[in-house]
Amino acid sequence: GIESFIKLIYENNSSFIDYFNNPTVLLDETVRIVSRIRSFNEEFQEIFKTMIEKGEVLPIQAEWVYDIEYILNKIKNTTRMLIKKMEDNHLP
Repeated sequence: GIESFIKLIYENNSSFIDYFNNPTVLLDETVRIVSRIRSFNEEFQEIFKTMIEKGEVLPIQAEWVYDIEYILNKIKNTTRMLIKKMEDNHLP
């Protein structure tokens, strides 16, 4: 869709978090979130590389997917609430 060309149309782009003033970000199982984002990005890069070779996408379209460093940088100045699963051995 047209969203693939956003960076070609608009000079400055915003992410979801940019629309809020001083948001509180709730993260459930942060290790798992980071791992899943990294896995997604690796898979995306492989698929995207094939699509570039076939001429199905433009290289600039790869910038549409945010990597984990970008996401963590975006939320570093927010209030964060982290939820972590307790291990069974910590229960009475």
